[in-house]
Amino acid sequence: LCLCEVTGGKTNTEINQVLKEFVQYADPYMKMITVIGLAGLQTILFNAVLMFTRSKKLTTKNSREEALDWLAKQKILYITTVPTLVE
Repeated sequence: LCLCEVTGGKTNTEINQVLKEFVQYADPYMKMITVIGLAGLQTILFNAVLMFTRSKKLTTKNSREEALDWLAKQKILYITTVPTLVE
């Protein structure tokens, strides 16, 4: 699970490319990634990364608390579904 905060971050093509590469690299190792602090052009570029990578593991949330709550629920869902898969 990963929480990525980009509040106040700059946006340019180099950063966008690094983000795409990170998502592709991290995909097999991360269950879910949530991003907080997106604004304006960052939101547009984030949506472009989603389309480019086709990752179902990426989401954005409005606050750190919301993101942490969401990530915690992802872990709980994972833990609670394991026994039913084993049975």
